[in-house]
Amino acid sequence: MPSKKPTVRLIHHMARSGGTLISRCLGTMNKVCLLSEIHPLGATAIKPERLRISPFGQAVRWHGLFTEADAKRFRTKPPTFQQLMFMVEQRASAKRLDLVVRDWSHLDWIGLPFCKPTYRSVLSETFQGAYDVKRICTVRHPIDQWLSLMKVPIVAQSGLTIDAYLDGMLRFSELCAEIGFVRYEDFTRDPDVHLRVICDTIGLEFDGGYAQRWSTYDKITGDRQFSRGGAEAIRALERRPAPDGLVDEFLARDSYSRIKALLGYLED
Repeated sequence: MPSKKPTVRLIHHMARSGGTLISRCLGTMNKVCLLSEIHPLGATAIKPERLRISPFGQAVRWHGLFTEADAKRFRTKPPTFQQLMFMVEQRASAKRLDLVVRDWSHLDWIGLPFCKPTYRSVLSETFQGAYDVKRICTVRHPIDQWLSLMKVPIVAQSGLTIDAYLDGMLRFSELCAEIGFVRYEDFTRDPDVHLRVICDTIGLEFDGGYAQRWSTYDKITGDRQFSRGGAEAIRALERRPAPDGLVDEFLARDSYSRIKALLGYLED
């Protein structure tokens, strides 16, 4: 029997794991209302400098779900995160749009430099009970992700260690194995097949027209400059140059082997 609860679709992925590219492809599909890198610990205030990571700011600028009158009212009496997301879902549904929320999963499983990790999906807990929550994860090889993460100054200078990174990634990989996941590397080799898997899992209608639109889609946060992936074609990436001994450091840790097993990575 179909659920009478409103549906919310969540995409979980860690920073520097290809999530921006995958979300771009989903966001440009017909009837999709995508919010990008949303989390209860992120911004909800109605302040211009915080609009990019605010669900309100994105709902206004990208999807036209709120009015200036709403903004004025919220400045006087700001809604809670739950109240705001309830209104976002209602207004998206009224426009016959399917709400997809790209989780800011880094906060939950890595945390630094913003917070301490909780090792649970705080965003999904926000919707439990009142919503039919459909979820999927996307992942990347843990060494490639680490190398890319260390190119982000704010993270590289945060004191994040390989042990702390792998601890968080192991917990996240356990979630992936539980609810389902798509590997970034597989996606880059056959985007249509793996986007269909994502759409089927979270209850979206697949729209093949994304292939002509994703490269110009700008209603997104994250790496929007196509720093390595190219602006015109989706393609697999070779590994960044790794410092001497890095692979051996990963191999020396049991958590790395367990992550690979959970996510199906055979190579180092």
